[in-house]
Amino acid sequence: MGQSSQTTIEQWGASLVYIPSTAYKSALVSCILAIRLDGIKIPPLIISKGKKEKIEHVLGVFILETEKAWPTQTVIRKWVNLMLPLVMQESQRGLLVWDAASTHCAKDMKTFLHERKIDQIMIPSGIMAYLQTLDIAINKPFKDNLRMEINDYIENRMERNQLGNFVKPKLQEVVTWVKNSWEKITNSCIANAL
Repeated sequence: MGQSSQTTIEQWGASLVYIPSTAYKSALVSCILAIRLDGIKIPPLIISKGKKEKIEHVLGVFILETEKAWPTQTVIRKWVNLMLPLVMQESQRGLLVWDAASTHCAKDMKTFLHERKIDQIMIPSGIMAYLQTLDIAINKPFKDNLRMEINDYIENRMERNQLGNFVKPKLQEVVTWVKNSWEKITNSCIANAL
């Protein structure tokens, strides 16, 4: 499958090791991935730092800018309202299987989902590794693919400014990484997860 997540980057005993980095940990983004029970992948939602507060659709990926680039209740509500028509017919009920994060457990969120005929199954903390096959069959390969995209960018296309510092990648670049990584999740990976 190409480059693994554990790569030797220098010879044993080397006194200097260069590790390329974007140097922009403060410019993190979050990503929501979802798969329907029939195996259809839902377009990813990238949550980035910004002030637009409106969902845009770029290259088959949805983008939402928020103050902290984190999946808050507001973000999850926008995502559910966006995805609901794509996933359910009018008379159907929905089902969300997710972890017991505080945003998922909040009474407001439960009411919001109930009003939209969406039931939820909470996976208790501490047993995620045993029950959440998505972590193993979907999220791990996705993150490995994403890591390869980022490494390729760092090694081949990353730019420096006049002072020699790395320039933060454009959001379009991040969208491409997510899109490519999500497209590499095969139907067999999904079948293994479901």
